[in-house]
Amino acid sequence: MIHCWLSEFPAKDLINLCEPVVQDALIHAKELASNKVYRHRTKLVTELAAYPCMATLLDVLVPAVHACITQGRDKLTPRQQLAMGLLERHIDENDTLYQGYMKVLDLLGAMTDNYAANMAREISGVGIL
Repeated sequence: MIHCWLSEFPAKDLINLCEPVVQDALIHAKELASNKVYRHRTKLVTELAAYPCMATLLDVLVPAVHACITQGRDKLTPRQQLAMGLLERHIDENDTLYQGYMKVLDLLGAMTDNYAANMAREISGVGIL
């Protein structure tokens, strides 16, 4: 039997186990990060830009996966065939829709911000012509 030490943890979190001076410094650092770093303009712009990037990628990949799994690769439109070319190693026609969608989400979740942004830009055609 595995003993779970979390049920015996003596405090709400690690900060509560620190000396008061250290607690104050850590709490101040968390507030500073929340108010200055995570709310900095470049961070906000990056987060806002992620929404259309993800939408672009999902709008292309999800319908291709759906068509591939429900209709088969031989019935894909030319655009869906191209999209499946990006997913060939990941999606199998024997996958369920759930598995296919989860594989797309896993793939997108593993992308760095820059990689996802570049792929979305390439897929949308922005800046190509």
